[in-house]
Amino acid sequence: MFDLLKYSRPLILCALCTSHLAHPVSNYIHTVKPGEILSEILIKRFESRIYGQDGILVKTLELNPEIKKSRGNKIYPGQSIILPEEHKEKKLVQEESRPVLTRLPSDDISDDAKASLSFYSGVDFFKINGKDKSTGDESVILSEASPYAGLSYNLHWSDVTTISLGGSFQNYKLQKLNDGQSFDDNNGHRVRVSLGLTRSFSERWDLGTGVSFDQDLFFHSASLTKLNVDKVLITKPYVTARYFAMKKNKASIGLDGKLGVNLPGETNEYKIRGGNHAGAGAFFRYQSKDTNPHQKALEARVSYSVDSQDTSIANQKNSNLSFAILYQWDLPW
Repeated sequence: MFDLLKYSRPLILCALCTSHLAHPVSNYIHTVKPGEILSEILIKRFESRIYGQDGILVKTLELNPEIKKSRGNKIYPGQSIILPEEHKEKKLVQEESRPVLTRLPSDDISDDAKASLSFYSGVDFFKINGKDKSTGDESVILSEASPYAGLSYNLHWSDVTTISLGGSFQNYKLQKLNDGQSFDDNNGHRVRVSLGLTRSFSERWDLGTGVSFDQDLFFHSASLTKLNVDKVLITKPYVTARYFAMKKNKASIGLDGKLGVNLPGETNEYKIRGGNHAGAGAFFRYQSKDTNPHQKALEARVSYSVDSQDTSIANQKNSNLSFAILYQWDLPW
């Protein structure tokens, strides 16, 4: 028995050494600070390549199973993260100069894919400038405060991709005309339906595309003293961009932008030619957890947009100032 222990002692020591080497003592425990994201932590500490199959990010995810499922996108202040043994060797210049992504994109639907609802409400102030092509008469139409409300269903297909289907309803009242002119009907309602796709390309930038179907207002002269206002459904493909200028804990502020085209349409009395639209705005967003953008969130927006689309009988340009509040909450998958 003693001889067996005597000869097996080297084997036991070898096994202990092998187990010790499987978890190098040079591994480092990092405590996440408020506002930190995983990629920034790795970039500050390591000189080696961060992304790719052999990158530090993949090795870090292997050491931390609890954040591997979210691909490192969901970490929180106070959390302890094991960082791998530091590699001192530098990679090629072209690898170091690659653009830094603060999320690791993945288009595969994950087990924790979610859906959410967004309810928004606000008020519009708009102006329509028009010029009748046959008479040369110019008209300026102003609106009173026009409230609207909408609902959007958001499918978070992956950590970085969201598909949205929404609609809104607005009551409007036209406020003012040139002296001596009147409306056939100065109030009413209009609707909007949209389908969009948004993708997060980094911690700072979200880009999107989609199409909306809007009931736009067009006018024509019924007589020298009266204008008719028509509601026409116009198809509008568009692209969007959102820039997060600052993120701190649960709050973020940033800028929104939108560009699109207006496809042609027609009524029984005239044709509507193709046009374009553009808009810009700012937002403030507060969400319940800074580690998951799909939790409950409250957002305030202000935006300004212009829309130009002529008809066969008039030149027309619209401008719109909008204020809105949005509330978003998760749904069971």
